[in-house]
Amino acid sequence: MSLDGRMDLAEARSSPRERQRIASLMDMVPRGLESAIDVGARDGFLSVSLTDRVRHVVALDFILLDIAHPRVTAVAGDAARLEFPDSSFDLVLCAEVLEHIASPALEVICAELVRVSRRCVLIGVPFEQDTRFGRLT
Repeated sequence: MSLDGRMDLAEARSSPRERQRIASLMDMVPRGLESAIDVGARDGFLSVSLTDRVRHVVALDFILLDIAHPRVTAVAGDAARLEFPDSSFDLVLCAEVLEHIASPALEVICAELVRVSRRCVLIGVPFEQDTRFGRLT
């Protein structure tokens, strides 16, 4: 944890378990796709990782991210109102996001993910949840 109480993502990603989780998620991404959107991109780590398999990636989060990669375009937006036409992306990735969303917003967001997908929707959620603090659904 950082001093302000937020998780240090680089530290979390250095654990063997987290590296394995990310590798497993990336193994599910088909190779040779033209486009993908990473919904809830956080710091863009997964967005950049997707470029090993996808030609162009859009990294979407509530705030505009600063991602220095030539094949990643950062955009600010809301997963409940994706400002893209139907079937815009070969792959829609939404990892470590949906477990934080309550109904009915969860259903709205899921419908949006499917709407903008042309081919695949890949959702990642924690396998083992700690619900003691009421932060995960």
